[in-house]
Amino acid sequence: SPRTRPVEVFLNQGGGEITEDDYRGVYLVVERIRRGNDRVDISKLEPTENTGSDVTGGFIFKKDKSDPGDVRISTPNEGNFTIVYPNEDSVTTAQKDYLQDYLRDFETALDSPTFTDPLTGYAAYIDVPSWIDMHIIQELTKEVDSYVFSTFYHKDKDGKIVNGPLWDFDRSFGNTQASGEEDPEGWRGGPIGGRGAFWERLFEDPDFMQLYIDRWQELMETTLAEPFVNTIIDEMAAEVDEAKDRNFAPTGPWPLANVTRSHLTFPTYDQHVDYLRDWIGDRLDWVATEFTAKPNFSTPPGEYGGPFNLSLVTSGGTIYYTTDGSDPRASGDGISGTSYSGAIPISETTAVTARVLSGGEWSGPLSGSFIIGE
Repeated sequence: SPRTRPVEVFLNQGGGEITEDDYRGVYLVVERIRRGNDRVDISKLEPTENTGSDVTGGFIFKKDKSDPGDVRISTPNEGNFTIVYPNEDSVTTAQKDYLQDYLRDFETALDSPTFTDPLTGYAAYIDVPSWIDMHIIQELTKEVDSYVFSTFYHKDKDGKIVNGPLWDFDRSFGNTQASGEEDPEGWRGGPIGGRGAFWERLFEDPDFMQLYIDRWQELMETTLAEPFVNTIIDEMAAEVDEAKDRNFAPTGPWPLANVTRSHLTFPTYDQHVDYLRDWIGDRLDWVATEFTAKPNFSTPPGEYGGPFNLSLVTSGGTIYYTTDGSDPRASGDGISGTSYSGAIPISETTAVTARVLSGGEWSGPLSGSFIIGE
């Protein structure tokens, strides 16, 4: 995602020494989305590269409102996209045609009866993990423009379409009432793909859906765990702690902006921070209820001096497990593991993987290695 930095802005329009009268408050400086080694790291595409492997990238393109002069491409279902890199002055007709054909081939594969085939279906055209992560971020934040505007993609030479980088989250995290986004419950587009033609079909693949569930549950134990999220919020709030008082009492002829699109009018900055913390916590709690909960080990993975019996615990549903590290869920929501009916004897080093199946829906995987010492 683009790098950001909060700054305090002074606007000196008359020349001379900068004074308090020139103060205009705290702003956020955000990188524009550009190609580069420390930006979107894709190959440079020269105007002379128009055939073979050369013409396949790199590209940056977006789903967004267009500006005059934009070079646009389209697909029958999803509509228009704008090529961002190469820009309108340097992209060639051959390069534009290649990217449009690639997108249309992807859409055709996605609409085909064999769309789940990993070699000929949608997965042959897109970087699936990046699409899942982008969808999770859009749903976590309930960003107003999600999926239909301010959505960037990129494609490297000989590569697949990667979803991202992130862009335009000014109306998100419950700070707007545009269409119910202030409510921490409910999907914005959700795993039914309610926004954007690509997503509805993607979520019809049970394996894509399962990857999505697995990733949500993985992140909620790590990056999206409450202590981790709250630490980030605290660090960001501390970064502007001194400046916030100056921001809310600006001097000079430029008054503090009236954010008319937000319903939040707390009298103090700390209350805004607390609202954000609570909203994200409530959001994650709700998402957790939408998926079948993972099972738990009665004994944590690790090294043990001798054989023991391992129990698996669930709050509901049937546990299926394997003892060779393989997935107890088969592709297409099938079963490839053993139904748990009692403690598992662990007499030698064993890799256990378990899931819960409840109401036809699988939890994410629980995995651990149990090492029996000599």
